[in-house]
Amino acid sequence: MLPSQLTAEQFRSYPPQGRRLARKHLTLLQQLPNSFVPILLREIIGYDWKFPAERSELERHLAFLTSLSPVKRQQLLAGFAHIELSEELDRFDWVNQPVQFSERLTAHLWATHQIEAFRAAAIDFVNQAESAAPPEPPAVPRLGIAVIGQGVTENKYRLFRNLRKHGVYFRQVKSENGLQMLLEAVSTRAASHPIPFGHWYIDGGTAEIFGAGVARVAYGDLTAMRAALLGKMKKAIQSGISGPEALRTMMAELRPEDLGLGGGAETAERPVLDHFQVSVLTEGSGTQIYSTTFV
Repeated sequence: MLPSQLTAEQFRSYPPQGRRLARKHLTLLQQLPNSFVPILLREIIGYDWKFPAERSELERHLAFLTSLSPVKRQQLLAGFAHIELSEELDRFDWVNQPVQFSERLTAHLWATHQIEAFRAAAIDFVNQAESAAPPEPPAVPRLGIAVIGQGVTENKYRLFRNLRKHGVYFRQVKSENGLQMLLEAVSTRAASHPIPFGHWYIDGGTAEIFGAGVARVAYGDLTAMRAALLGKMKKAIQSGISGPEALRTMMAELRPEDLGLGGGAETAERPVLDHFQVSVLTEGSGTQIYSTTFV
């Protein structure tokens, strides 16, 4: 199917917000190259589960494409238009399965030596889109804190030796209750600047207790979920599923409820966080087994 043949009815299986976004930009989608539309639909079909910053980025890109004249849009996307797709990809249901299409497209691009051309077209598009509509600066300057060494009683390794020349190294810091002080500082910051998903706590082990306003993802919290995922992977392999691509497709179709998520108190942010945790474990390399790759 060609993009020009798209209809609003074909987006009926999309989640509500993604469906509205796709139908709103139907005319635009009909005018885009057939190697580019599925990539855009991959983002739109997941719109309901994206973080605010990701939604804003997608909306800016769509607005940028809409603002261009047909001639300028054609010039911008010429690199995508020159990509040659196989008959299999042309026949694939890329409207309802854009994620799976993207995986097959990647394999096709490598096999046909078009991957560099596609990458160049993608980089050019993102650069121009971001230049035309740059993201809003954060409401408060970003702050990142890394805490390491839990359980370590003695250390002779000179930590962060390559970074010290770029900052300040304090030699006489008292570590008593240090972690609690940092947690309280983050909680205070989150309370002073309440931004949905604007404050995060990521832990590769067992999470500390945090108050409201801080999104939390901890490896220890996902033990049951990881076990469920590994069980599904093992069952799929034993059933004779053919190769890593088929396994990857199966994992891409998993939903939070398939892995035991969705229980407990429901908030507006909960489904987004649940889908994010699923993506971390199903799209990461080894994240199902190793906390280091998870972080």
